[in-house]
Amino acid sequence: MPIRPANYLKITSRSDYIENRRGIGIYQNSHLFQSLPAKAEFDFLDRSDIRILNEGMRSLSAQLLSTTTPKERHRIQIKQKLAYRNKQRLYKEELKRLRSSSLG
Repeated sequence: MPIRPANYLKITSRSDYIENRRGIGIYQNSHLFQSLPAKAEFDFLDRSDIRILNEGMRSLSAQLLSTTTPKERHRIQIKQKLAYRNKQRLYKEELKRLRSSSLG
């Protein structure tokens, strides 16, 4: 039997998270945006290019709801993914710019 900290400290061992294959660590989710401070977030969302991009994403969502053919649905979904990735890229660039300006 391996020596565990719980054995050494003479406390009850917590192995339920190991048995359920769940870790207790915190991992970065690469699909989530890193957060800008609130004022920078509002400024980012108020930029004209971002407003145009958001309007395009809303338009694509509306088109997707009214589309009946699978081929057209797939084409719109690809456009949605491209728009989302473009917004995510711009957001990350803004975050990087803000970090570098606060360090310098």
